Amino acid sequence: MIVVGLGANLPGQGGAPPHATLAWAIGRVNALPGLRFIAASRLWDSAPVPPSAQPRYVNGVAAYAGRLDPAALLAALNAIEAEAGRVRGERDAARVLDLDLLDLNGVVRADPPPVLPHPRLAARGFVLRPLAEVAPGWRHPVTGQSIAALIAALPPDEDCRPLA
Repeated sequence: MIVVGLGANLPGQGGAPPHATLAWAIGRVNALPGLRFIAASRLWDSAPVPPSAQPRYVNGVAAYAGRLDPAALLAALNAIEAEAGRVRGERDAARVLDLDLLDLNGVVRADPPPVLPHPRLAARGFVLRPLAEVAPGWRHPVTGQSIAALIAALPPDEDCRPLA
């Protein structure tokens, strides 16, 4: 299974709210050749990580079937971000759209980019909670930990909840 994380906390094209940008992005990813859409999580509201004064994020996860080259898929996701108006700058800055390749059929690799699975995946509730919705049996390809165990290990004060 291919897992893509989605996030946004700035208005998109035409002032679209982040949740609308994520819906648009899911449609664009669904149209990529070689991918077959499986499921998308509901959207989640989360505080910025690391904590900052920037707006809260809207996050989700989409799951796909397919066999794609990791670098080619990452390039396609980056092109969709650019199409949405994302300008890359400082790490962890507010953004119009963020698409992360979280897992690609359990491939483990450190080099060349992208690193798989996503190196910060296991510590991010805004990724793990929506991932559990689309793939409740998922296991971390490196540690073997279940999604339930990873969620249980999150800090109790984590600020992440389903979007109303």
